[in-house]
Amino acid sequence: KQANNLYTENFIDSDFESSASNCTWADDGSITFTAGQIAQSESIDLNNGTVTKATLTSTEVSGSFDYEMTADGSNWESVTSGSVHTFANPGTDLRFRITENNSSTGEVSKIIISDYH
Repeated sequence: KQANNLYTENFIDSDFESSASNCTWADDGSITFTAGQIAQSESIDLNNGTVTKATLTSTEVSGSFDYEMTADGSNWESVTSGSVHTFANPGTDLRFRITENNSSTGEVSKIIISDYH
């Protein structure tokens, strides 16, 4: 769902799931990971003006994760959940990526990306 520079991914469908994802994106309200697996989105904001900043906020059920976003579709930048990120590489193709960074499993039930542009 997207409106007013706010995107919410509730993982109830796979409309924005990239083929680069290798986690379990089961369309049931969360995504699950084993160690090192990733979830990557397709473009959530494309050719809708230049994105210079954004805030990614994650709802973690379990596990430990690294978060990244790209504003230009190719240069991934590390972000901290809940903090505004100013892109070193602004652009017009906003995406997110989550990597399970522990030696166990994990689950994320929601991603909100806000305050972009």
